[in-house]
Formats: sequence, structure tokens, C-alpha cells
Amino acid sequence: RNTEDKILLVKDATRLHLWTLPGGGPEVEELMPEALMREVKEETSVDIEVKRLLGVFSQKKTLGIVLLFEASIISGEPVPDGVETEACAYFSLKELLQMKEQVKPAQLSMIYQVEHMTHYPLFEHFTVPEE
Repeated sequence: RNTEDKILLVKDATRLHLWTLPGGGPEVEELMPEALMREVKEETSVDIEVKRLLGVFSQKKTLGIVLLFEASIISGEPVPDGVETEACAYFSLKELLQMKEQVKPAQLSMIYQVEHMTHYPLFEHFTVPEE
């Protein structure tokens, strides 16, 4: 998030050209926070500090697990890498819901659920908000 409490997203340059959270999977012997810092740096050129785990999500379709972290930028301005990402921008949840056809559904679902949580989030699958 930036100082206006907006969420940093990147526009995917490789598949559907939809907005998504920056991130990716770990390399061999890499811890999840290290993987997040590396992936965000690769996709946006910024250095981040991982603050806390926000949610654990299971993917029904792929049987995968997704961890959502809160992080803050400690140096740099977001710039797309031109390979995996074609744009970087900050959005409020309201803006994301208004443009939901342009955002990866699973990503929007995670953001929405974490924004509205009342307890530690452990979700069985992604759902697309109807707001």
C-alpha cells in the first residue's frame, strides 16, 4: 500500500493482460518472504519490507496454496519490467471493484476477503465479490 492506502498492482504482460498483485513462487531453498521480495523487485524494480501474513488461500483448480503478505516499499518507484509486467499502478478497493473485469478474479477475491475479514483468514477457495 502507498501513503493513500491504495494497493500496488501490476498489469500482466504475458497472459491475459489483467491487473494482479506482484509476486510469484519461491526458488529452491528460498523462504517465502525472500521469494516475495525477489519477485516484487523483478516485476516492479522496488525494494520491499515484508510486514505480515494476511491470508492463506487454497486454489481448488490447481490444488495450490497462495500466501498473501502485507509489505511496504522501502526504496524505489514502481516501474514495469517490460517482460512479465507492462504497467504498475495503485488502486483502492472501490476502484478495483469498479474495474473487476480487468483484474484477475483470484487476486480480487483475496484482496476483497482480506479487506473484510474479522478473524485470521483461512479460505477454502477463491470467490469473486459481487459488489
